Parts: sequence; structure tokens; C-alpha cells
Amino acid sequence: MTILGKSTYLGQPLTLLPPDTEPDIAAYIIKNQDMIPASDLMQSLLHRVVIGVDQITIHINVQKLSQVIERYLKVRMTCDAAIITLDVPFKIGKAKSGAIVIKPTTSKGDIFDLPPDQLKRLV
Repeated sequence: MTILGKSTYLGQPLTLLPPDTEPDIAAYIIKNQDMIPASDLMQSLLHRVVIGVDQITIHINVQKLSQVIERYLKVRMTCDAAIITLDVPFKIGKAKSGAIVIKPTTSKGDIFDLPPDQLKRLV
């Protein structure tokens, strides 16, 4: 499962690592991120998720994320910001059962590279 790695969203490269991360360190983290338990990664990564009318704002706690990366990968990641934010636009749809479903605005998939069923469970 790629959480920290680069993917594309609306044609733009996207990564959950801080933008000021050194390229060599970022490449090492992305390559070895499977060594970090997903529960520890997600608990350190998410500070706040705000769901608005047409976008989700994800606040990422960079300091806690760097502590988890240092603990499992033995790499020190320096960061200037305490929290970075990602704004992800979406549109609301309805399931056959009448439940409200949040759909990404891109047709190529979502920023997490998850199938729609897993994306629904994430939110």
C-alpha cells in the first residue's frame, strides 16, 4: 500500500511528505514505507480531516510523521512546518441503498490509489 508515495491527482504530482524533504531521503522513505505499520503511520499522519461542501481538507502532522519515520526507518526528516494541508475536491453521489457517497472529482481514481470500496471505508 502506497501512502507516502507519489501519485497524480488532477494531473499534478502529489505526495504526503513535506515539500522541503530532501529528494534522496524522500526516495528512501517511499521505497521502504512498507516497514512502517499502517496503523502507526495513519495515527501519526492525520491531524484533522475537515469535510466541506465540495472539498476535503486533510491536515497532516509533519512532526509526528517524522518521529514515526525516524523510529522505523532510522532516517531523520527535517521539516519547517508543523502541519501541512491537502485540499481534495469531491462531489457527492448516492448509492443504490440511498447512502451518500463521496466521489473524487477525477475520473482516473483517487489520490490514495484505492478502489472505490476501500475509499468509502476510509472516510
